[in-house]
Amino acid sequence: MITYSTLTSGNSTADATSYNTAPITPLSNKLILVFVSSRYGSAEANTPTLSGNSLTWTEITHRYSTPRNGKVTAFRAIGIPSSGAITIDFDGQTQQNCHWAVLQLDGVVVTGTNASDAVVQTGTDAPGDGSTTASITLSAISLSTNAVFGEITKCDENDITPGSGFTEIVEIQGDSRTTQVQWQIGTDNTCDWSFAASNDIAAIAFEVKALPASGFFAFM
Repeated sequence: MITYSTLTSGNSTADATSYNTAPITPLSNKLILVFVSSRYGSAEANTPTLSGNSLTWTEITHRYSTPRNGKVTAFRAIGIPSSGAITIDFDGQTQQNCHWAVLQLDGVVVTGTNASDAVVQTGTDAPGDGSTTASITLSAISLSTNAVFGEITKCDENDITPGSGFTEIVEIQGDSRTTQVQWQIGTDNTCDWSFAASNDIAAIAFEVKALPASGFFAFM
């Protein structure tokens, strides 16, 4: 069974080219997920890169909104980590703000390069200005024990309601932005959200593969 713990979440309202999370202490050979959102006002925000904790951070997927250029990105990592902060770097491009959430997962497949087998599929959405919903329909979920994670960002500080069957993990507000991360275990392949009419909306979702009940898959 897939379970998660939140290692840290937070935000910065500073204009900056990089940001640091609070220090974390991940466990060895556990899948770590990082969700990032930011906004660069005049064009598409750079897709950030992550460093820290003696881990290699691999992008899972990203999506940006038009015309206001908010962006959400998810990353994964696994290994023998050290304690410390994660640095979120935008390659010299100054962002107007940044939100982040870091999760540690257990009960997932972690084979493949940097646990590449853990992520079954991905999807994205960027509804237009004035939308009150976002929705990502993935292909059929392959196992009823698998999980779907979703992240959304939008341009206001009003609450986001999870889709039916989904549970909110974290909601971060600051500098006229809201970012939410949600999840569910099961075969519902539609990851969706609702909210008051908003702009600058971008969302991503992905399926994470659970270990079989026998626990045959182990870290390699």
